[in-house]
Amino acid sequence: MDDIHFRKVVSTMGKIIVTIDGNVPSKYAHSFNVMKMAQGFSQCGHKTEVVSLLSWPIFKEWFKIKNIHYHYGVSKEIKITLLPVCNKDFYHKTIGAKGFNARAGRYFKKKKPDLVYCRSYLSVIECIKNRIPCIIETHTTLFDHPDLKKVFELSRSEYFLGLVTINKLLAEEYSKRGVPKNKILFEEDGVDVSQYNINDDKLYWRKKLQIPEEKRIVLYSGGLYKEKGIESILKTKKLIKDETILFYIIGGTSEQVAEWTSYVDKNNIKNICFLGFKPNSELPGYHKAADILFMPYDTNMNYQVMDIHSTSPLKLFEYMAAKRPIVTSNIPVIKKIVKNKKEAMLARPNHHADLVDCIYDLLNDDEKADKIVNNAFKLAEKYSWENRCKRILGKTTEITI
Repeated sequence: MDDIHFRKVVSTMGKIIVTIDGNVPSKYAHSFNVMKMAQGFSQCGHKTEVVSLLSWPIFKEWFKIKNIHYHYGVSKEIKITLLPVCNKDFYHKTIGAKGFNARAGRYFKKKKPDLVYCRSYLSVIECIKNRIPCIIETHTTLFDHPDLKKVFELSRSEYFLGLVTINKLLAEEYSKRGVPKNKILFEEDGVDVSQYNINDDKLYWRKKLQIPEEKRIVLYSGGLYKEKGIESILKTKKLIKDETILFYIIGGTSEQVAEWTSYVDKNNIKNICFLGFKPNSELPGYHKAADILFMPYDTNMNYQVMDIHSTSPLKLFEYMAAKRPIVTSNIPVIKKIVKNKKEAMLARPNHHADLVDCIYDLLNDDEKADKIVNNAFKLAEKYSWENRCKRILGKTTEITI
């Protein structure tokens, strides 16, 4: 392969396919990572296409959502192609349907992209088989997955340009498994800063979104899994007796909202409002309507949905771009990005009284809140999806192959 030619293509106006083997569209965080990376490549000037699975459940989800670009908060310029599989998996699979990656491989061969950015293991194998340059992004701690082992084995191929992950601990483990160190890239998740280039007037958004103008709003947006700190949010609210402070919680399925609403009722917790899931395009307005953006963590929990030690806090970057003060927990994956009292208020993990103190501190000290907001926003630009994509392309095209 002509390495110099490839560097020239991806640095100007190359064709990039971002691929995953399902869950587009969905409410899962990894599907948002896929779509936001496509947005980032597009913002870098590349013609970008997302390729994923079409199955009957996915078709129903697509029909329900209607506007997939609005759902993910990405440009309509990004082409989205869903490839169906012709077997029984079509009727029930939302991800990992048998035969999808082989079909995707044939599609890549036909379209001849300059790069395929993979979020599935088997798509890497298809790319290398068809001599198409590829990069894989993976956040998994399941290092012995048989398909991932195949990726490790192929990582020395000239067409394998790099492996991107979100934590240095993961990067070290992938290196131990055989991926060349110079092909491993560590990049935190990101944020589309341009989404937050909107009216910054809190009262404007409260009127628009029908949020009480006279109240003080502490807002959380994200998944409603227990591992996301929802119980900590509710326990913190129970300690706050001031009725001028309302907690708004955005996200989750209808079943999760019902479950947490029942928890609130049983524990006699007042002034909590669950808004359910909102399309990504609408989140900046809700963030702007808040006085404080909230994301606590509980380190005593058995984490199954995510690994608290290796995650990258996508929500934190969105909060930073929103220009609203942040209260979160002082855990390693947070404090490596923001410093206490500089870009956020960091409470001791599992200490709800500390979280309450941080909230009151910011509500009662406008000067401190403004300083934190300004520092956080300055830092947010570093973590934009566009800059993330630029760094990834810059690093991978410098690899000697």
